[in-house]
Amino acid sequence: MSGITAVLVLLGCGRTVSFQADADAGPADTAFVRDAPSPVDAPRPIVATPPRSRLGMAGNSPCVLRGNTVRCGGRVSIPGNEITLEGTITSLDCGVAYVALRDDGRFWIWGRTEQWLGFSSATTEVTEPRLGNFENILSTEGNPIQLCVSSTRQTMCWGNAFIIPRNPRTVPGPVEVPFSVETVHRVVGSEHLCGLTAEGRVYCRGDNRFGQCAQPLSVETVTVPTEVALPMPAVRLTVSVNRTCVTLLDRSLYCWGSYYNERRSDGTLIEDTTPRLWESLGRIIHVSSGVVTCAVKVDGTVWCWGPRRYGLLGDAVNIEPPDLDLPNAYALEPVQIEGITDAIEVTHGAGVTCALRRDNAVWCWGLDFNYQLPWDGGRPQRPREVLAPW
Repeated sequence: MSGITAVLVLLGCGRTVSFQADADAGPADTAFVRDAPSPVDAPRPIVATPPRSRLGMAGNSPCVLRGNTVRCGGRVSIPGNEITLEGTITSLDCGVAYVALRDDGRFWIWGRTEQWLGFSSATTEVTEPRLGNFENILSTEGNPIQLCVSSTRQTMCWGNAFIIPRNPRTVPGPVEVPFSVETVHRVVGSEHLCGLTAEGRVYCRGDNRFGQCAQPLSVETVTVPTEVALPMPAVRLTVSVNRTCVTLLDRSLYCWGSYYNERRSDGTLIEDTTPRLWESLGRIIHVSSGVVTCAVKVDGTVWCWGPRRYGLLGDAVNIEPPDLDLPNAYALEPVQIEGITDAIEVTHGAGVTCALRRDNAVWCWGLDFNYQLPWDGGRPQRPREVLAPW
């Protein structure tokens, strides 16, 4: 497997830096060098682009994008568990609904009622994909509590995240989540929002009681987008309820915030209020955060860390509530998920984590609260195939 190749070309006083991803490293790189005017003594700026995802979780059922076809495993609201969409589809997200982004900035959306998705006041379920009501969309994000689409200056969300400014909070239809900084990608946690600029800078605003905006805990709320200090440009960004992670240009991983509100036996939070380097992982190609955080390394192995809940560390063990005083109840360092050596993406559902393998198969592990998967939903499961290669 080849490594990241860095080429430094000196042209007078200027320089050009280019990075090439491993040919077999999975998803395409999200960074390249932009040919933009700059002082002769300054490097050309790095450009981050929106991430492209092929794997989504509809509840606890994994869905995979291949070409312009979406196929799901388990119990989902797609007739025959497969649907083909018009246009060139660039990424897929599933959470409280399904959304598939096209290369023209439009998106297909389905899986909830017309009222909930903002098409009309009717409560008719939208089972056939419809084009969303917004254009020039760069990125989408789905998780078990919300679904969001973002352009450079606007984010619209459906769901129950507390950050969504509506009263009452259960009013259906999309609402705008304000963010004043122009970005190419945004991610929304329970009560905080972070954005990635084209130059690889990260800004966060919202609730910071768990350090999820990378500010001191004395700052409970970050009212305007505030830059997070990082050692180099970021190319990927992900959040969970109260945690934020970024992949930097050299494929290193930094995270901050709390580990799903987990506390030590003395009641203090387990958190990082400033970005922490997960040095033991080396270079990664994908990361996802939920109850636990999981990363895919460039060699295709999957590593997870956090509370030993619901079997999410791949061992079918559920210790609840986690207590650091209990032996082996908490993985403070990444542990390898057995049986998976060729992953390209990883994502989380409600008590379940799934990895997309290079042959398009999906393997999952954890506890299926929703009884959507073809296994015993009452017990944590070790990694096993849920969606066969196709």
